Amino acid sequence: MTNVRSATLDAVLTHSGSGSFQLPWEIGVFAEIFGTEHGRILPMVERVADPGATIEKAEASTCSPMVESVSGAHNHSRKLFLGHAVSTELGRVHPTPEEQLSLMAQRFELILAHSFEASVLGRRIQDLDREERLAKIELALGGKSLGTLKKRYGQAARFVTWANGENMVAFPIAGQVAEEYLQHLSTSAARHSALTGAIESMNFLHHVLGVDMDPRACLAPVVQGILRKARKNRPPKKQARALKVCELLDLENALTSHDYSAIDRFCIGCFLAAVYGRARLGDLRVIEGVLLDFTENQADSCGYLEVVSLSHKCSMASNRQGLRLHLVIPAKGIGPRCWGRDFVQVAKECGRDLDKISSGEPLLYMPDVHGGFSDVPAETATFTAWIAEILGTMPSFCGERITGHTAKHTLLEWMGKAGLDLDNQSLLGHHVLVGRNSALTYARDQQSSPVRKLEAMLSDVRLGVFLPDVSRSGMFAKNPKPLGIISLAPQDQPGESGQAEPSPVVSEVGESTADRVGLEAEWELPNASENMSEEMWYKQLADDDGGAFSDAPDDAIGLGVFDEDPAAEDSFEPGSSSSSESSSDESLDEKVQACGALASSSRSDVGAECSVYQNRMTKKLHLLPRGSSSNKFVCGRLLDDKHREFVGGVMVASMKCISCHRGKPINDVGALCHALDAASKRRRTSGA
Repeated sequence: MTNVRSATLDAVLTHSGSGSFQLPWEIGVFAEIFGTEHGRILPMVERVADPGATIEKAEASTCSPMVESVSGAHNHSRKLFLGHAVSTELGRVHPTPEEQLSLMAQRFELILAHSFEASVLGRRIQDLDREERLAKIELALGGKSLGTLKKRYGQAARFVTWANGENMVAFPIAGQVAEEYLQHLSTSAARHSALTGAIESMNFLHHVLGVDMDPRACLAPVVQGILRKARKNRPPKKQARALKVCELLDLENALTSHDYSAIDRFCIGCFLAAVYGRARLGDLRVIEGVLLDFTENQADSCGYLEVVSLSHKCSMASNRQGLRLHLVIPAKGIGPRCWGRDFVQVAKECGRDLDKISSGEPLLYMPDVHGGFSDVPAETATFTAWIAEILGTMPSFCGERITGHTAKHTLLEWMGKAGLDLDNQSLLGHHVLVGRNSALTYARDQQSSPVRKLEAMLSDVRLGVFLPDVSRSGMFAKNPKPLGIISLAPQDQPGESGQAEPSPVVSEVGESTADRVGLEAEWELPNASENMSEEMWYKQLADDDGGAFSDAPDDAIGLGVFDEDPAAEDSFEPGSSSSSESSSDESLDEKVQACGALASSSRSDVGAECSVYQNRMTKKLHLLPRGSSSNKFVCGRLLDDKHREFVGGVMVASMKCISCHRGKPINDVGALCHALDAASKRRRTSGA
C-alpha cells in the first residue's frame, strides 16, 4: 500500500501544471475593466492633478486635453480667478463682522486703559472683569461702522503712543496736548488728512467713549493756524477715473465670451451692475436681495435689475430714518445685447441665482481654488483687484488704474458732460442737494424719470450721437454714426436721412454745462477740523485722497490681515503687498497696551505652560511648550521665521489653532523636563 501511494504522488507531481495566483479583479469581467491595457475593454480616465493646496500649485497644475475641452475656460481665464482665490488650505483667518467688532472693542479698551480715570466710560468699567468691560465698550461703539472704528483707532493709537513717548498723559485731552501733537504732525510733514484725522479722533474719543476733553482744546490759535495752513496747501483732490466706452463694451461682450471662466464672468456682471447702478463697489457688499424686472428686448430698454443696498456709505444716517437705498440698474447698456439677461444666465451657470440671494449676503463672494465661491465676501480692495486683472486682459484697456469708485464715477461723469440737470444727477448718484429732503434720494419711485433720462443718454452713446471720450469740441457728433464695434439691430439703425435723432438728453444741452465732469466733482463732505458735534464730524467718513495716516508705512498701522485701512480700500496698486506681510514684529496693539494700565497683563488665556506665537500671514495663534527642544508647536508645525511671539491680548476664538489648544503641551523631552521642574518648584513652594 505504501508503494501505491508513493507512485500516485509521483504521478500527480509529474503531470500537474504550474498554478498561478490571481486576484479577484484579475478574473472574469473585472479583468476587462481593471486589467492590463491589452485586455482592458474600457479606456482608463486620465487622472488630473488636484489644484493643489496653494494657489501656486493650482496655477502650475496641468490638465489633460480631454479635461480642457470640457472646462470651457482657457488657461489664462483659470489664472484670473485663481490669483484672487481664498486659500482655505492655508488657514487664513477671516473673522465675521461680530468678531471684528469684538476685536475693535478690545483695542479701544487698550486706548481707555491709558487712563481709565480720565473718561466717563473708563471710570465705570475700571473695576469690572474683562468680559463685562468689553460688553460695555461694544455697547458704546454701537451703530458705528467697522471702517470708521478701524480708522479712528489708528488715529487714536498714534496719539496715545506719541504721548507716552513724550512722557505725557494723553487723557484728559487738554489744549496744550492737542497743540503739541499737531505741531509734531506738522513738523513730521504729515498730510492734510493726518492733521484733520487727529482732530476727528479726539472728537470721537470725547463723544463716543466719554474721554474728558477741554471744550476749546481744538480751538486754540496754534491748532487753528496749523489746520488753516494745511487746508491752504491741500493737494488737489484725486478723482477716480471713468471707464472708456470701449472698455465698457468689452466688459459687456465678455459676459457671453467663453474666453473667460464662468466665475470670472460673474465678477464682470457684478461690476457692470455697479457701473449701471451708479454704485460704489462697497454698496454691493451687503444687499437685501435682487429683483429682476425684464421686458422684451427693445431699442432703448429691456428692463431693470433692482438691488437694495445695506452697506452704502451713508447707511447710518438713512437707516436712522427708516430709509433704504434702492439701486435701479438698467439691464441694457451701451451694447447691442441685454447685458442684464446675460448676467442672470452666467449666475445660473455658477450656481448662484440672483433672485435667490438672501438678505444680508453680498452680491459677490471671493472664489476658491476649485473654481467655486468661498464664504468670504468681496471687499472693495479685493473686488477692485480682481476686475482690474480681468480688464487688463482686454485690448481696450488703457492702462490707467481703476479704483472702487470708478464704477460710480463713470456714468456720473458722462451725465455731467451730457448736460443732465443737477436734480437728476443728484438722484441718479444717490446724493442729497442742500435744502432738499433726503427722503427723495432714497425713494424708489422717485428714480423713474431720472433713470429714463439715463437710458436716453446710453442710447445716444449706442447710436454714436454722444461721444463721452472725445474732447469738448467733438463730444456731440454732427453726423452721428453707430459705434463700429457694435452690430446694431435693424430697428436701431438711423433713418433715411442718415442722421440719428438725438434723445431728450441731448436737447437739454442748451446750457453751458458741457464742461462739467460729473456731479461727483462738486461734492465734498464738510471738514470736521473744529470741535464740532458728533453729528457733523461723523459725516466725513473717509477722505478720497487717503487715510488719516496713509502717509505712514503699513507697519505703523499694524491692524492685521483682516483690518485693512478703510480709507485705502477704494484704490488698488498692482503688486502692492498687504499690511499683514509687512507688519512689524511689535504691532500697534502691543504698543498701545504698553502705554496703559494693562501693560503687564497677559490676556491670551493659554496658561503658563506654553508660549503663544502668531503666524504673520494667516494670523493663527499657535502654542509652543515652554522648554521645547524640538521647536515644534503642539499641533506639530515647526517654529520658523514666519511666526512672531504674540504678547498682546487682542484676539478672537477663530484665531486660535484648534489642534494646539486641544493637544497636550508635552510633546518632547525638553517640554517634559520643563514641566517636571515647574511641578517640583510648585511642590517646594507649597511645602514651604
